[in-house]
Amino acid sequence: MLISCNSCNSKYLVNSAELKPDGRNVQCANCGNQWFQESQVFDDNSKDNLISEVNDGSSLKQEKNKTSISNLPSTYVQEPKVSILNSILLVLFVILLIIFYWFYQKSNINSLVLIQFYINEFFFNLNMIINDIAKIIHQLIN
Repeated sequence: MLISCNSCNSKYLVNSAELKPDGRNVQCANCGNQWFQESQVFDDNSKDNLISEVNDGSSLKQEKNKTSISNLPSTYVQEPKVSILNSILLVLFVILLIIFYWFYQKSNINSLVLIQFYINEFFFNLNMIINDIAKIIHQLIN
């Protein structure tokens, strides 16, 4: 069952069995507001009767949404907040990458060729070491 605070409109998913048959007092974890929440446990026939009695279209949609939620844990539902700082940092990072790439293209420095040479040399030496170790182990076993 989905309930919402009257004060701050925070939403909570609550098991309807926790509200007892007559309802109970609940407290908002966000703002501390307390209110009495009635239990809204319906069987299939009473759901159909309740939905058919509602004349307003928006109320009908709200009742359908309320009745469609079942077997959900008691959880505080917090809407995600957009971090403006992260968005600004991401845009700045992309701009810096573009500027770095442009500067690299204009400077005619072939450092990538040098880096590629050292990487290839490292893997060549690593391959030779592994082959030598394999030969030594093979000679020890045989």
